[in-house]
This record gives sequence, structure tokens and C-alpha cells, in this order.
Amino acid sequence: PHKMSLLPPIRRKDTFSAMTAAAATLPDAPETLARARTIRAARLPAGCGIDELDEGQMSFDGTRFLLRERGFSICYTQAEGLYAQLDDPGQRGRMELFLDGSVHAAIASLAGLYPLHASAVTLNGHVIAFTGPAGAGKSTLCAALARRGLPFYADDTLVIDPARAPLACLPGHKRLK
Repeated sequence: PHKMSLLPPIRRKDTFSAMTAAAATLPDAPETLARARTIRAARLPAGCGIDELDEGQMSFDGTRFLLRERGFSICYTQAEGLYAQLDDPGQRGRMELFLDGSVHAAIASLAGLYPLHASAVTLNGHVIAFTGPAGAGKSTLCAALARRGLPFYADDTLVIDPARAPLACLPGHKRLK
């Protein structure tokens, strides 16, 4: 966990921007997100609302997150927790990408945190985050910086706690996709 102070964005060909954060401690947020990400069951509960969605759709209404994709479905509420149903074992890797990205971001948002589509490294006690659209090179840049000795911090999802001043950030997952 780190505190974040925003710097003016650094633009490179208008594809991504960067920001920096100072080191700090967030007592409960990482444990809360980790507990929330624990899959409770391999079958979705009856009546969770997944039947309302067509394949390739997701729904986020501020109280629950639903996702239906080819070969798997996911349901999360703060009260009930996380359920993931894998119907096609060939889609396990794709489901894991969704769990690390969209689902992690939805859980963070329901917890009052702000997820960013970003990858990040650390430098001198600060987190340097790179944001941008899919394919902009965030992961590639962080992988290159990690090869040059900067500790890797997050790939694809960086969570911000807006209630703290300066802002505090938490990593998503630390494996590069």
C-alpha cells in the first residue's frame, strides 16, 4: 500500500500518462480486498440475476457485479461474496484474467475504492503508474522498467483510496499478463 500524490500527466504520443505515489500504510484495505476475492463456490447461487444477462455482458449496479462470458459466469455482492462458475475448462485462463481485472475493479469500487486501468512500478519509495487504453503499452513499459531494476507493483489494475490525503494506492495483481 502506498500514498499517492498526483503529478501532471506525462504524455507520450497521447497513448498513456504517468503519476507517482509516496510509500505509506493502509491497514485494512488489502485484507478486505483479498477476502472479497476468495471464491465461495464453483456454482452461482440460484436467483443471483445472471439469467438476466446474455453471453458477453456484465452488469454493475452499485450493489452487485454480474458477468456472463462464453464458458463461465461470475457473481459478486458484498453480502454474499464472490461466486465463479466455470462451465468450459478451456476458458479458465480467460476467467482468471477477468477475475484479476474487471472483477477486482468492481469489488474495489463496491468497497468505496477507485480502480484505475493502470500498470505500475516503484522508484525511491514511490509508485509510478501508467494509465492508458488497452494496447497502449502499459504492461510492456512496466516489464521493461522491471528488467532495468525497478520493482514491479501492479499490472492492469491499480486501486486508489480517495478517502486518504494524499491519495493511497493498492496494487491489483503483480503478474504481467
